[in-house]
Amino acid sequence: MKKILVAKVLKPKGLKGEVKVKTFTNDLSIFNPDATLSLKDNNKLKITTSKARGNFLYLTFENIQNIEQAESLKAEELFADTQNLEELKEDEYYVYELIGFKVYNNENKLLGTLTNIENFNASDVYTLKTENEEWLFANKKGLILSVDIKNKSIVLDQNVLDEVLVWK
Repeated sequence: MKKILVAKVLKPKGLKGEVKVKTFTNDLSIFNPDATLSLKDNNKLKITTSKARGNFLYLTFENIQNIEQAESLKAEELFADTQNLEELKEDEYYVYELIGFKVYNNENKLLGTLTNIENFNASDVYTLKTENEEWLFANKKGLILSVDIKNKSIVLDQNVLDEVLVWK
């Protein structure tokens, strides 16, 4: 089973084992009570309660009963099985599916291969492996012109890329 990163534990909240988490997905059904998430070491955590407040979720887990146990989860990444993700419409995709795609500009020039996508509050930051180096750039409206899942390719607007390229 393939797993993807869906959240990160920020800190405990209260005395009874609740934790505040930052999510990396719009599919909040992954966090429903009775759902199971995994830690990096493959230990499983079964969700008992889930509450959304603002841009964060507050979760409690079976066998996490107090603040000390919740503290042990601080900064842990939470993973979900891809088979538990909701089905998407034909023109939609999950970000994790784009890793390994060839990236072209709008003049059909191969720029490189997408190797990583990290979510930061302001936007996603993409890592592109070129022939000789790595580029980092933020996602901005108008940057991605097309995504072709079948051919595993992405086309970027070169002018927008020039604006958002943060490291080359």
